[in-house]
Amino acid sequence: MIGINIGLRAGEREDTSRNIAESGEFVVNIGDDTMIEKIHQSADEFPPEVSEVELLGLNTTNSAEIGTQFRYG
Repeated sequence: MIGINIGLRAGEREDTSRNIAESGEFVVNIGDDTMIEKIHQSADEFPPEVSEVELLGLNTTNSAEIGTQFRYG
């Protein structure tokens, strides 16, 4: 079981919440202890046009499958 909590900032949806609502999809990434610092840095507040992935130099890969049984909204 995985639980997530995506709150509001200044009374508006955060980027993550907005992206999930718009696409109907999301992927959960689980970092290990070698990524602790970058995980904490990724929680900082950035404007929507700033990619935390690029800013922090994180590696990405395409997901093989995104399940659609869970819907956000």
